[in-house]
Amino acid sequence: MKHKDKKTEKPMTIKNLGVAAALALGGWACLTPAADAATLNYAEGDLLMGFYSPSETTSYVIDLGAASGYRDGTVSGPLNLGNIFADLNTVFGTEWQTRDDLYWGVFGGTYTGTVNGDSPNTLYASRAFASAYEIASNSSQAQPASKIVNGLGFNAKQLDTVSVNSSVAIKQIDSTHPNQFQDYQQNPNSSFSYFNGAMSTFADGTEGSALYLYRMPTPAFGGTLGAEGSLEGVFTISDTGIVSFSASPVPEPATVALLAIGGLFILLRVRRKMSAARVS
Repeated sequence: MKHKDKKTEKPMTIKNLGVAAALALGGWACLTPAADAATLNYAEGDLLMGFYSPSETTSYVIDLGAASGYRDGTVSGPLNLGNIFADLNTVFGTEWQTRDDLYWGVFGGTYTGTVNGDSPNTLYASRAFASAYEIASNSSQAQPASKIVNGLGFNAKQLDTVSVNSSVAIKQIDSTHPNQFQDYQQNPNSSFSYFNGAMSTFADGTEGSALYLYRMPTPAFGGTLGAEGSLEGVFTISDTGIVSFSASPVPEPATVALLAIGGLFILLRVRRKMSAARVS
């Protein structure tokens, strides 16, 4: 049964046009159950994708690997995460794809030192709409960075057992885990007491549930206080639980030059028309 309540601020709708292609290129291979493992192989600097609902007692967390791969554009297309579809069905029901009270988001960061080119207190966070987070001070970003790395990440690594369906995913049961993903969601619009609008729902189905990934380096290490974080790409998920990442394209220098020449040409045409209008 589809839940009827809607969020007041809907995320920007992006059609997940790559689902058919993902399946054709081997997406079904992602549905093979993974072997059992002891705990999550989390490392500082990894991205963590989490799912939770205020009406459930279990959160679901996936380790997406090093954030640097998403930053550098070396990760793209459907991700090999195992059979997370089976887990989502088990934890959140077979109609999770249309639940307006099921939230998902992506977070990552560094805290103790430089990891894969990301300096201390660099933050990564998703947003349900295309609007960048602002870069804050080193001390301000240290607080959510510590919660992501030391709270969620390392506690998940030490205390949780991975799913039999995926070697990179865990189910966090509220009664047995003190630092589960849901504990860091103060409400659907506040995550880690820092990020606003980081989570998206499935109120409009999976096609309307894109997540924009932003990166925020601190001013002490190359960032500019108050400047916008950089858009690294977009996460989508299909009805069959296949997560894909589309890297944010970076224009080549030649393309930038052509765009500049084109803009100048348009400006000159506008000025000529304005001059002709004055004469007439």
